[in-house]
Amino acid sequence: MLKNIKISILSIVLLLTLFLSSTIAANFTITPIRVFFDSKKKTEALKVINRSDSGLSLQVSLVHWAQDTEGKDIYTPTTDIVFFPKIISILGGEERIIRIGPKVKSGATEKTYRIFVEEMKAPQSDEDAGGASVRARVKIGVPIFISPAEALPAIEFLEFSFLSGVFDITLKNTGNIQQWVKKVKVRALDFKGDEIFTKEVNGTYLLSGITRIHSLKIPAEKCSDIMSLDVEVTTDRLTISERLDVTKDKCSE
Repeated sequence: MLKNIKISILSIVLLLTLFLSSTIAANFTITPIRVFFDSKKKTEALKVINRSDSGLSLQVSLVHWAQDTEGKDIYTPTTDIVFFPKIISILGGEERIIRIGPKVKSGATEKTYRIFVEEMKAPQSDEDAGGASVRARVKIGVPIFISPAEALPAIEFLEFSFLSGVFDITLKNTGNIQQWVKKVKVRALDFKGDEIFTKEVNGTYLLSGITRIHSLKIPAEKCSDIMSLDVEVTTDRLTISERLDVTKDKCSE
């Protein structure tokens, strides 16, 4: 019995070792993490650093970045920005530069793009063919913004919905530049004004003119005690807040 247990443990260790070695991905970083162009700035250099010991082959691509009515990202090919090189080979511990520059002028609304740097698929070795190694491919996207002549940041609450213990907050970017929604925070208060609980959700980019819904689940055991909700949205540019009264029927199915 003891012998069988030892064999089983050894088998698990071997499987874990194989799994961990088969999912190790490339390790590279890019700086800066965001790029802004305006009427004065015409070029930028992205630094790609290979943090691993082995060499890397990377491919670079650029797309126009938009969002749909639900805030989901949409990428389409574009030639609005030039970049070089498109293929990069980097030895372990070394770095390379990607140079980028816009071909279009700024407009009334910020123009948005992403440049992607992705690890190229390595040639399959005999070991790979045997199924012993499967490597994850890393892809990093850097946002690129062409700023308008006059930046007008603005964001507002469009709608609140509280039904069956789920609180939906609808935000719209009414300005002419993107905003990074750092967090959406909700504080629940009882009839005395004391805090019952606090919930936060992390945000994402909200491009100009785009609307997005953030949903928070209210704990069922505390829902009926809520008399009001304090909502606070913090972006990289500003903060907005509002207090809402709550009725107990909002907690029922």
